[in-house]
Amino acid sequence: MDRYKILCEFGFATRDLIKHEGMLLSNRVNWLFAIQAGLFIVLKEWFQKNLTISLIICFIGAILGVSTYIGVNMAIEAQKSLEKAWVEKCRDYSLSSEDLPPIVGRPATKPLWRQENLAPWLLIPIVFTIAWLVISIVLVTS
Repeated sequence: MDRYKILCEFGFATRDLIKHEGMLLSNRVNWLFAIQAGLFIVLKEWFQKNLTISLIICFIGAILGVSTYIGVNMAIEAQKSLEKAWVEKCRDYSLSSEDLPPIVGRPATKPLWRQENLAPWLLIPIVFTIAWLVISIVLVTS
C-alpha cells in the first residue's frame, strides 16, 4: 500500500476520533446545563423549607460541576493526544505535519494558554460549582 495512502487514512481516522471527542465534550456540557437547570428549579421549591434537602441539592450540583470539568478535561487531553499522534505519524513518513492539511483548526503544538483556560466548556462547570458553594454558604449562614 502506498505510504501516502496509509497516511491519508490515518489522517481521516484521526479527524473522526477528534470529532467524536468534540461531540462528547459538547454533550457533557449540554447535559450539565440541563441537569443544573433542573437542580435550580428543585432548589427554588426547597430553598427555605428544608435546609438538609437544600444542602443535598447544592452538594449534587457542585459534584456534577466538578465531574463535568474532569470529563471535559479528559476530552481535551484525548484530542491533544490524537493531534500529537498525527504529528508523530507524519514524522515517521519524513513529512512535516505543517505541510499537510491540519487535523484541527489550531494545532495542539501552538497552545494559547489564556484562550484555552478561559474556554466556556472549561469555565461553565467551574462557575456552576462556585455558584452551588456560594448558595450552600448562604443557606448555612442564614
